[in-house]
Amino acid sequence: MKKLPIKGTNMAFSTLGLGTGTGFKKDSCKSQKEFFDVFDASIDSGINWIDTAESYANSYAESLIGEYSKVSNHDFYVASKFSPINASNKKLRQACEASLKRLNRECIDLYQIHWMNYDIPISETMETLASLKKEGKIRAIGVCNFSETEILNCNDELIASNQIEFNLFNRIAEERLLYFHKQRDLISIAYSPFDGIKGLLPKSKKKKILSTLMAKYSATSFQIALSFLASYQNMLITFSSTNSNHIIENTKLIDIEKKDLKLINQIFLSSVKLIDPKSIKILSTKSNKFYENLYEAKINKYDYFPGVEELSKEFLMSNNFKPIKVKKIEDKQFKFELTGGMMRYWSWIKAYSDQKSIPASITNE
Repeated sequence: MKKLPIKGTNMAFSTLGLGTGTGFKKDSCKSQKEFFDVFDASIDSGINWIDTAESYANSYAESLIGEYSKVSNHDFYVASKFSPINASNKKLRQACEASLKRLNRECIDLYQIHWMNYDIPISETMETLASLKKEGKIRAIGVCNFSETEILNCNDELIASNQIEFNLFNRIAEERLLYFHKQRDLISIAYSPFDGIKGLLPKSKKKKILSTLMAKYSATSFQIALSFLASYQNMLITFSSTNSNHIIENTKLIDIEKKDLKLINQIFLSSVKLIDPKSIKILSTKSNKFYENLYEAKINKYDYFPGVEELSKEFLMSNNFKPIKVKKIEDKQFKFELTGGMMRYWSWIKAYSDQKSIPASITNE
């Protein structure tokens, strides 16, 4: 598997990294040994870094990696993240020390700001990160979900990467952000690479193209998705899986022919449309704990961050809005159903009311 050097270090991360954002929970049906087998399968398949965060499974994901490192003979890099609420000097130092302890490490290889916090000066956060790096507690600094403007407000010479959502169905960053990353010598790290694949309508042209390519290359749709993203020169990809067989399968990247890369590029071109917020159905399910009205979103009993106040402030201050995700539905009252970006939806309503059309990506067309 190819590797990309991390700016300012002697590290090089494999094209694919194992993400621990979903599935790596303490109350999972999997035992600790089964999770360790997943880590083993990843590293044996050529992955050399694991992506995590202090917020994943209430810090259990970090603890799991730490326990694994005690018994494993494998060498691997760890990329972790601190929550925006911990972006101040004092809290950031405490968060870093806590992550180091859970990870059973003296140094975090890539330490990332999970989201921007507009209530704390970014200069304070960056100065603290620079100090932690100088002290040897972190090796490289990264950001996540940052716009061009937010990166420019940082000391971007210290930043090695920006982790963003990027997949077949969301390539909005291609318009400007990926080029910006390259110009600034930042690595793009794509998360949620499989998003949207399972939700395609049977008659969708995208589904037909995927099926054709799967047959041609004797590959799964997930392999096609990862292989397409791996064709980008300045990009790493992190994907989550707790199935060792799936990991072994997914890491077998395919050399997709240029004509097929071009076809995928054309058919899966990101399409963001402005739609009426009132035409969107919001339904909470077991897999998506959605707030069904603005009051619930403000109360925020699930402690989602950024919250409505933070996001609505960000929209008004920076005009930076990541489109929500919806799917077409057949319903007498609604045209779409919300599938992602629930807090962004309610923050939009707070900032602009339901009278202003909201940017949305329709995932199942």
